[in-house]
Amino acid sequence: MLLRMATLENDLLSYTNMGVFSKDGFHSEQVYNQGFALLNYVGDVYGAEKVRSMARERPIVNFKSSVKKSLGISANRLYDDWTEHLSKKYGAVADSIRAVGEREGELISDRGSVEHFPVYSPDGTHMAYLSNEGSDYGITQMLLMDLATRRVTEVAKSRQYDKYVDLPFCFTPDGDKLIYNKTAGGRWDIFEYDLLTKKEKRLTMGLRGRDPAVSPDGKKIAFVGNKDGTTNLGIVDIDGTNARYLTRNNDGTQYYTPRWSPDGKQILFSIFRGDDRDIALISSETTLRPKKTDKKKKSRRELLADEFAARVTEVDSAQALADSLALKEATTQDSLVAFPDTLAYANNAQFKVILNSTADEREPVWLPDGNGILFTSNRTGIYNIYSYDFATGRHQQITNVIGGAFSPNLSSNGRELLYTGYHASNYNIYRMQMSRSVDMAATDSLSRDYRSIYMGDDAEDMFNVGRYSGRLASFGVMPIFVLGPTFIGNRFGLDQLSMGAEASWGDLLDSDNFSTGFTVGKNLKTGVDLNSDLFFSYQKGMPSIHTEHRTYSPTFYVGGSRQTINSLIDQGIVASQRDTTSGTLQVVIDSTLRLVPNVTQYTNLSLTEEDKFKNIFNDFSVGTEFRVGRRQAISLSYGYKNYSESIRVKQVILDSTRLLQTLNGVASDITADIPGVGEDREVLNDFLYQDLNFFKSNDIGVGWRYVNFKPAKDLFVNPSGGRALTFRYRRINATITDSLALTSDLNQDGVPDPNTDELSPTLFRDDKVKLGINEYIASWNEFIALPGRTTLALQGFVAYKDKQIKTVQQDGGTSEGVFYFPLRYYLGGQGTLRGYPYFSISGGKVAFGRASFTFPIFQSAARELPPFFFDKIYGTFFIETGATGNSPRFRDMNFDSDKFLTDYGFELRMQMFSNYWIPMFGYFQVAFPTRDRIPDRNDPTIINEIDSRRFYFGLTL
Repeated sequence: MLLRMATLENDLLSYTNMGVFSKDGFHSEQVYNQGFALLNYVGDVYGAEKVRSMARERPIVNFKSSVKKSLGISANRLYDDWTEHLSKKYGAVADSIRAVGEREGELISDRGSVEHFPVYSPDGTHMAYLSNEGSDYGITQMLLMDLATRRVTEVAKSRQYDKYVDLPFCFTPDGDKLIYNKTAGGRWDIFEYDLLTKKEKRLTMGLRGRDPAVSPDGKKIAFVGNKDGTTNLGIVDIDGTNARYLTRNNDGTQYYTPRWSPDGKQILFSIFRGDDRDIALISSETTLRPKKTDKKKKSRRELLADEFAARVTEVDSAQALADSLALKEATTQDSLVAFPDTLAYANNAQFKVILNSTADEREPVWLPDGNGILFTSNRTGIYNIYSYDFATGRHQQITNVIGGAFSPNLSSNGRELLYTGYHASNYNIYRMQMSRSVDMAATDSLSRDYRSIYMGDDAEDMFNVGRYSGRLASFGVMPIFVLGPTFIGNRFGLDQLSMGAEASWGDLLDSDNFSTGFTVGKNLKTGVDLNSDLFFSYQKGMPSIHTEHRTYSPTFYVGGSRQTINSLIDQGIVASQRDTTSGTLQVVIDSTLRLVPNVTQYTNLSLTEEDKFKNIFNDFSVGTEFRVGRRQAISLSYGYKNYSESIRVKQVILDSTRLLQTLNGVASDITADIPGVGEDREVLNDFLYQDLNFFKSNDIGVGWRYVNFKPAKDLFVNPSGGRALTFRYRRINATITDSLALTSDLNQDGVPDPNTDELSPTLFRDDKVKLGINEYIASWNEFIALPGRTTLALQGFVAYKDKQIKTVQQDGGTSEGVFYFPLRYYLGGQGTLRGYPYFSISGGKVAFGRASFTFPIFQSAARELPPFFFDKIYGTFFIETGATGNSPRFRDMNFDSDKFLTDYGFELRMQMFSNYWIPMFGYFQVAFPTRDRIPDRNDPTIINEIDSRRFYFGLTL
């Protein structure tokens, strides 16, 4: 059906678009449909071996090479031949329908691409139906339309539960309420919506029931119950209590859409038991399925009830218990006679098959007088609406459409029909007069067994049944290749090439996930040791906790990492001496002091310094997160950090001193004759400190988050119509190196005194302080959908530490304040203020905001640059502003405009795929600062020049 209408209504996916998903619901399914149909065409025209050949010829960059090698024609030629074949095939079908008379109703609703299950209100003035209006996927909600004015309102919603409804529903006989089902905690339950009070009420809990239908007297609800992959017909009282079942299937049988007869004595339904659906009846007054009993448990409960209620003697209680069990046993035996435990329904069920041909018959509804039914069938190869008269056996075809017609519903007077009609990528609601029906021949019935059930061994006898325990299966190994930045404390450089791999394992039910990996990186700019990153994470889903209004899904997680970063900073010339002296030079040559007269010395000394850093960052976290429903989560976590650093300093004096001696009025250069002059010499090559544990913290945090986004095919590049909120508190207990002091183990020259048996001691030791800090973080991200798939995004972030975080003290002790950087917030660079360098400003308090406008450039680019496929391209204009502070208290901060840095810019966002199936995201950003100079964050007396623009680009999975 999808392929037929896509062909006839020019909605086929292009060859390029057939390669990837990320489309709306229909077009994603068309990737399968068209791919399957194309391979069938290749098999029919070129032979089945060519299909296998195409699979063997692994493409180097894209699938076109496989087509060319196997078939000898280009992929585009194959696609053109195939679509021409489809046009002829389905064009002939459409012509044959039009030749006998196409019958399609009046379009009533076209608000969404998926609209289902139209139902007349009892008075015929309104229509309730499901629609996915505003959604790319088949995520539907219930709407109520006034048929006179076509005015539509949303119904069946409340704040406690999701608004989504996706299965058949009904009105109550008085028309004041709607009865439907929703998935609450992953299970179907029956709900009620009062159209007068506009309130929603949950009627059942844990029923796992769907397709509710209210009896004509309004006292009972028929439903389809689900358990262990098999469904059964059930009845529950209108208030959601006293559930009982009419059938006992246990073999995968599926029931659908029960409907009460006008007199309430029979229930009409469709049943899948074989190759297709059939339509049947069952008495609503049949003997109910006997309930399973546990006599030992029942006897204990009844004994306790008798003891507390009647206060009889122990002997009398035992006698009463025996009488009660005898009566219950007799009742059970009577039920088993009427409803043997070897059959699907009772002997008095009056089960009757109405339609059971080789075609599919589904979605039956009663005619108002109860003498016949309407139903949907594909007996001609296309789904249409039919009627069947019980008394005469007369069959009539009501619709005769090219696409498809489903879900019929009759007005109370039987004159008008509502149904769901299909056109290319579109289910909509139609209305049609019953007078347009045409007689047609009845179909032959099949002989099928509907009454037997599975009588083989129980699962306990065939399998080792027990509590499920997770079994991790490998998800594979993903190589990692990164050319990017290295963050080292307060420094940044785009200088590292890293390679590694990540392996992951997971439970088939997604309750356990474990991953671990590593990278090894080489700094391309300096000759330092290799960098490395080791990491692991484990997440385990715990059993969900279900309440009446919420489902709590706890998750336990643990993770850790160890990152080693080696770097070299060339400080250049850190000191210099320039001087000129004249006179007699005293110099020792061959252990003899000699005097050299008339010497002019041009002193030129430069002290250079190279600092080699080795930073090791150890992080560990463990915690739990409770998901509250689908959108909220509460978390509790513990974190441990341990950071260390080593610095080896190499200082060299570059000596360019020249010596000139003047004799008899002639000056000559004697520098080479004087030992030690004009020669470079190393004055220091040692650790200032080694394995300095400068930061260690233990954190306990609690958080809450709320995430609600409208699912969309472009969600990754253009989130719209939703929000994300986060609030988090963290208690940080940290031990920090406040400053450095010279060690006592120094010789008289102030350098380490080496020992032949030990490594030389480092020059400095650290002075540590302990801090207890309360941290509060709040973020709000609001995405407002605008016309034309454009989005206005407003984002804000505020973080606060209740202690002043020491800054670098220029006039303080050695490195005083330097090692507090893990406690600071930073703004600048990608992710925050993109118009400014990384770490431009920092502090213990931060406020940041961003406004952006995103718009589509190509909603379906469908361009290949093998191995990449460019799917969607969007553009974004943005403006950002932010400030940091370091006052002891939040109210002491001065939020004047001078404190804020602001930038603006443009971003190109690309939704991509690699090798047709690996989703990727590409971006290119340019940002412009509003200031060309800002003070240095460590030394405000230094003013840093800011580039007029900054660029960012990347590809990521």
